[in-house]
Amino acid sequence: MKISQAMIVKNEEKNIEKALSWGKGIVSEQIVVDTGSTDRTVEIAKSMGAKVYHFLWQDDFSLAKNFAISKCKYPWIAMLDADEYFLEEDAKKLKNIIKQVDKDANIHGLMEALVDLRDKEGEIRRVDRTIRIFRNRRDILYRRAIHEQLELLDGRDFTVADYSKDLSVFHTGYIDIDNSQKTKSNRNLNIIENQLCKNPHDFEMRIYLGIEYAVRKIWIKALEEIRLFYKDIPEKYNTRIDIISKGICTHLIALSEMEKAGEDREAILREMEEVVEKGKKIIPDNADFSYLYGRALYSQYHKYDKAISALLEALDIANSDSESIVSAYLCSDIFSCYKMLADSYYKVGNLAGAVRYCTIVLQYYPDTLDILLILLRVFHEKGTAWEDAKQFLNKIYGNEISSVEKLAKKVGYTTS
Repeated sequence: MKISQAMIVKNEEKNIEKALSWGKGIVSEQIVVDTGSTDRTVEIAKSMGAKVYHFLWQDDFSLAKNFAISKCKYPWIAMLDADEYFLEEDAKKLKNIIKQVDKDANIHGLMEALVDLRDKEGEIRRVDRTIRIFRNRRDILYRRAIHEQLELLDGRDFTVADYSKDLSVFHTGYIDIDNSQKTKSNRNLNIIENQLCKNPHDFEMRIYLGIEYAVRKIWIKALEEIRLFYKDIPEKYNTRIDIISKGICTHLIALSEMEKAGEDREAILREMEEVVEKGKKIIPDNADFSYLYGRALYSQYHKYDKAISALLEALDIANSDSESIVSAYLCSDIFSCYKMLADSYYKVGNLAGAVRYCTIVLQYYPDTLDILLILLRVFHEKGTAWEDAKQFLNKIYGNEISSVEKLAKKVGYTTS
C-alpha cells in the first residue's frame, strides 16, 4: 500500500531533515509545500529527494494543506508537521496497518497518539490524540483557517480507526521555545478572532480563543471566552470530544489560576464543581476533569478528603476499559496524582492509604524525598520497629538503605 508523505513548512531548517527521515523506505513520495521560508528549509528538502512546491501564505492553514494534498498521488497521505515524526518502530507498522484498514471503505483516517515532548531528553509534556494519516480522496479536505480538521465534503462524519495505542506522533515544537516566542506574533490569535467574526457560534474556535488567552496567562479573558462555548455544542458531538475536553480543562485551569490571583475562593470552587459535573455528563470517560478538580482541592483549598475522592475517581476512570479518549493532564502527571494521594491520606490520618501511594511513587522514583519522609513518619507513628520498616524499604532501596537510615533519624528513629 503506497503512502504519500506531505507537509507545509516555513523556516524549518532545524526540523526538516528529521521530518523527512522517518518516512524513508516507508512512504513512496515526499511532498513539501513551502509558504515563504527565508532559511535553508527548501535547500535541505530538495537535497533529501522531496518534491518541493511553493504556496503563497494567506493566513489559512487549510488552504495550504489542501494544496499539499492536491500534489499527492498515492492512496493514503501522512500529513505531519515539520516538528513531528514517527519513531522507527511505529513507522514500520504503517504499511501493514493501512493495508488492514484499507479494506473498510467507511474508514477515512487513522487516529494516533500525539506526544508533546518537553525537552531533548524525551520528557513528556502531555499526550493527546490526532489524525495524521488519511485517505487521498477528492472528497476529503481540511476545513477552517486554523486548528484545521479533515472533513468529508458531503457533510458525512469523517470516520477514523483508533490506533492511538499503536502509533505515536512525537511533537518537538515546545522544546527550546517559551510561550512568549510561541505567541509574540499573535498570528494564531488574529486568525481565530477573524474566524469568530465570521461565525460567532463556532464553539471550537471559541475554545481555541480561550486557550490562546490561557497560554498568554490572561485568565480573565480566557474565562470570558471559555464560558461561552457550552451553549453552541451541537447535539451530535461524538467527533468533537477531544476539543470539548480541552475546553472544559481550560475552564478548570483558568478558574484555578483566578483563585491564585485572589478572586472569590468559594465562588470559584462552586463554579469548578459545576464545570466538573457538566464535564462528566458531556464526556463521562475523561479523567482529567476530576483530576484537575482534585489537584485544586489539594493544593489550593487543602480539602484533603474531597481531594482524595476526586483523585481516586480520576484514576478509576483512567483505568476503566470504557475510556475512549486520552486524559492528557492525568496521563502526563500521573505520579503527581499519586503524590497528592499519599500526602492527603497522611493528612487525614489514613495511614494505610498513605503507605500504599507512597510505595507506588517510591517504586518508580525512589529519590522523591518528601514522599519517603511521609512513609517514614507513617511507620514511626504506627509504632513500626525500625528493623521491620527497614525490611520493607530494602525492597525499594537495597544497597542504598544507608541513605534512608539518615532520613529515618529525622522522624525519631534510632537506627544503630
